[in-house]
Amino acid sequence: MATDRRQAGEGTLELSVQQIAGPKADTPPAVTKTISWGPDGQAFEFSFPEEGRLQLWDEFTPALYRLTASLDNGAEKVTTFGVRQITTTPDKLFAINGRKTFLRGTLECCIFPLTGYPPTDVKSWNRIIRICKEHGLNHIRFHSWCPPEAAFVAADELGFYYQVECGVWTNPGNGTPLDKWLWNESERIVRAYGNHPSFVLLASGNEPHGPKREEYLSKWVEHWQAKDPRRLYTTASAYPLLPVNDYHVDYHPRGPKGWNGKDYADQVAAHEVPVIVHEMGQWCVYPNFDEIKKYRGPLKPKNFEIFRDSLTRHGMFDQWRDFLRASGKLQVLCYKEEIEAALRTPGISGIQLLDLHDFPGQGTALVGILDAFWDEKGYVEPAEFRRFYDITVPLAHMEKRVWTADETFRALITVAHFGPAPLKDAEFVWELTNAKGTVVREGDFPARTIAVDRGIELGTAAFNWSELHAPGKYRLTVRLKDMRIENDWVLWLFPTVVDTEAPKDVLVSSLLGQRTRARLAEGGKVLLLLTHVPVSFPKGSFSPIFWNRYMFNTQERQTLGLLCDPKHPALEQFATDAHSAWQWEDIVSQSRAIVMDDLPRDLQPIVQYIDDWNTNRKLGLIFECRLREGKLLVCSADLETNIRARPAARQLRRSLLDYMTSKAFDPEVEVTMNQLRALHREPSVLERLGATATADSAQAGYEARLAIDDDPATIWHTAWDPVVPLPHYLTIDLKGNLPVRGLTYLPRQDMMNGRIAQYEIHVSTDGMNWEKAAAGEWPNSPDLKTVYFESLVTARYLKLLAVSEVNGQDFTSAAEVDVPLR
Repeated sequence: MATDRRQAGEGTLELSVQQIAGPKADTPPAVTKTISWGPDGQAFEFSFPEEGRLQLWDEFTPALYRLTASLDNGAEKVTTFGVRQITTTPDKLFAINGRKTFLRGTLECCIFPLTGYPPTDVKSWNRIIRICKEHGLNHIRFHSWCPPEAAFVAADELGFYYQVECGVWTNPGNGTPLDKWLWNESERIVRAYGNHPSFVLLASGNEPHGPKREEYLSKWVEHWQAKDPRRLYTTASAYPLLPVNDYHVDYHPRGPKGWNGKDYADQVAAHEVPVIVHEMGQWCVYPNFDEIKKYRGPLKPKNFEIFRDSLTRHGMFDQWRDFLRASGKLQVLCYKEEIEAALRTPGISGIQLLDLHDFPGQGTALVGILDAFWDEKGYVEPAEFRRFYDITVPLAHMEKRVWTADETFRALITVAHFGPAPLKDAEFVWELTNAKGTVVREGDFPARTIAVDRGIELGTAAFNWSELHAPGKYRLTVRLKDMRIENDWVLWLFPTVVDTEAPKDVLVSSLLGQRTRARLAEGGKVLLLLTHVPVSFPKGSFSPIFWNRYMFNTQERQTLGLLCDPKHPALEQFATDAHSAWQWEDIVSQSRAIVMDDLPRDLQPIVQYIDDWNTNRKLGLIFECRLREGKLLVCSADLETNIRARPAARQLRRSLLDYMTSKAFDPEVEVTMNQLRALHREPSVLERLGATATADSAQAGYEARLAIDDDPATIWHTAWDPVVPLPHYLTIDLKGNLPVRGLTYLPRQDMMNGRIAQYEIHVSTDGMNWEKAAAGEWPNSPDLKTVYFESLVTARYLKLLAVSEVNGQDFTSAAEVDVPLR
């Protein structure tokens, strides 16, 4: 209590409560107190009798109250509030009013293209929250900013949870004015919005750095934990993950390592508090050019216009809608897999997607299933998304999605349920349907009560694949009887035994050698498995581009999935949709995309990679053409190596061969031998020899084999977590004693770390007795280094020894190592 003129005063103050939203409940009677205050004002505390009669606020019952404070001189102050409590449980879950809660969230990065600033009216925020709830969400994280009052009002009314952040993404704790500002800003935020029940979490900001961040942020968290226990606090999003935190926002439990029935338990096991997954997803989709016309405000879609014009120059503008839909289907598949992995993981209590809608900045991050205006893009309905991101989600723990007819399918079925109450006498059933929707296998689980929790086991779905048609597409669905709760997974079935031998009139080759050229010159048929292509051609990847390649241009992912026609006769014996699905994973991971820009414009791939919108190259995985009278079917996937253990790859090979023996195989577009030669690259000497490589040290994902994989984009790198000191060595096994004249070393091309300075090269015939063949020091440059021995040396093993590194560090790396032919 205070006055503007800093005058002392006294009077009778009345406090009354009126319910304005939610299920009706009794409200406590008004209370009065005679008070007096000095020139500097004074704080008073009031207690309502029987306050437990107030209806609690949460996402299911957003009960709200109006509190009116009236002084007998007519002065009045009104505020709105809700009654709720947020805590954590021993099993590392959030609890709202004592009930376990999972935060199904997305980010809001202040993306408002029509204005450039966030709306300040409740109606606009109601729309955003309703869209989120339609997609199953109950939570928004405001990335490095705090929304206006209208956003809190809308969330209070609709039952929605917020993580608010101060506007920092920097280095706190260094004694700069920022340090004081952060404390003051958090005080202002809590003073202005602290009564809103939707305001459940507070973080300082995003990804802080600096040597003093931990000490500074620990004190900041402890201050707020003591001052205002109405919400939970964490140092910042992503890191640091300090013991003082009420919860962590951690980026480790995400990505493909948890897919296909696995989870992220190893990444969160050490944490003692609930974990929210930081910025999950970031899987890209092709641009929606219909969005251009929506930009009627200060922001102009110049980026989209650049992408559109580039696609037009490459002659593929007529395909953009197909690119959008096919890449969108793959994007949803990846989001589904990642979300379900988090729901399976004990210790994870929330997800913050990046993002449910697109982020137009940082190089254009088309990572949303919605556009920057929160509108749908046309490839996934809200109800479909809710199947795996909602209050109740059935989950299937299965080891793979590609099966053969001689196998038995088994999957543990669990439920993650975070509803308002347990599901009593819940009867779940499962069924397997074929591509026509016919139920071919089914089962049920005993009725039981499903507690509010995760990991509730229902039982096992099991059946034999025998007697079902293969190849084929099947769908496993788990649903709750009499309720609209279900989830599903697409499975792919292939025959147990497949004849992969080529018919007599088809030559299968991986080289454009004399035999291949002769067969084509005779007017014959060739299946060219073009696995040796220029290293500039993108490596195949099942998962799409992460965030975007403009900002993360060193990532291997360069494509957005596949586009094909399932009805094309070349794919008749291979089960597929028009887009990437799990049966393509093994195939594309052992492929490169063929850049077809210099081939005839009317040559259309049968199976096409969707390129990054920044480059818009015409990329093929499978295409057919004519070389004069010769007929050629080209596939850039490896359909030979270990083919018996790769059911999808061998079935694709069989389908292509069957097509080539049919009358339907009659390519129309003609290419020249020079055009084909431009697509082919001779394999390295070590690759032709079948050489292998080992090393004394390697960081996970940077193994020794990557130094001889004939791909400069991949590298061998010694361990950095923890660092292993020099010297380091790479040993190459030529698989036989051969005359060797030297060694070539290509340093990593993206940075200097690990480039070898002083080196030694040793040779051996038995791997035990070694002889030094060369030594020296290489300059710090990305250029290829070639060392010739004084004379030919007979050896089976070569050892490249790194004595020192160009910057004096203990790292060693190599992009490519080979042996020179001359």
